[in-house]
Formats: sequence, structure tokens, C-alpha cells
Amino acid sequence: MAPTRASRPAAAPFDPRAGYAQLDYRRHYAELLRRHPHPPVALAELCLFRFWLTSCAYRHVHERPGSTTTRMPLRHWPLPREVAGHDIEATLGDWIGAVVESRFDLYERFFHLGRNDQDPLGLDAATLALSCQLFALTPPPVLGRLQAETREQFAALVQACAGG
Repeated sequence: MAPTRASRPAAAPFDPRAGYAQLDYRRHYAELLRRHPHPPVALAELCLFRFWLTSCAYRHVHERPGSTTTRMPLRHWPLPREVAGHDIEATLGDWIGAVVESRFDLYERFFHLGRNDQDPLGLDAATLALSCQLFALTPPPVLGRLQAETREQFAALVQACAGG
């Protein structure tokens, strides 16, 4: 007999850190880091982008369409403070709250204004904003990989936020 909805154990609550903190950034982004003149800065920017993407996926699942809630992460979400042994505030030279607010504003603008038929969610546009934080001129293969990864991660995060 199949378990009924009432008899199934409740899904574990979504842990936002799964989207940005539980990743070996040095290994995962090794190729990109080899191309970047200041790898600690790139690590910090990548972590902040993944933090924004996690928040974006959560809002995509849990907010009503057309909602005008804040673009900032939920209050109970822990802000990323370090990545791969580097303090983000020290690396980027500003208080973490100001850095997160700045990046969320940037990525949200690209995410909303960059939507089109080929990029209906604006994920490629938001990834372009990240690439501009990383490089003056992003090598096309790097940008392509970042955009593909962003789409894949967003889909996985949406599924995780929805509880399954």
C-alpha cells in the first residue's frame, strides 16, 4: 500500500546555504580562477552571485506573480561572510550588508530588464552582470559556461525550494 500524504514524513525545510555555501569554489571554478587576475575577488563575486540566485529561486517558488517584495534575502538567511578561506568584506573592501545590497540591486536589474524571448527569466542577463564583475571582457567560452551553469542551478534550486 502506498503511503498517504498524511503518513509521509515532512520534507526537510529548505536550507539556503545549500545554494551558495556548500560548494568547493576553488575546484568548481578552477578554470575561471586561472583566468582571473585576483582569484579571491572572483571567489567572493561568485559566492555573492550564487547567494543572489538562491534567493531569486526561493522567491520564484514562494511569491505570488507580480509581488513587489524586497529584493534582499530573507532576514533569517545567513549572509555569506567567507568563501574558500577568504573573508568577503576584507576581500571586497566593504561591509557585507552594503556589498550584498549592491550586488542584489545589480543582478535584479539585469534579471528583470534583460528578459526576452531567448531568455524569458533573465538568467543569462543576470549572469552577464556577474561576468562584468569578474572581467573587463569575459572570454565567450567562460560566459557560455557561466550562463549554462546558472540556468541549471536555478532549476535545481527551484526544485529544492518547492520541496522536491
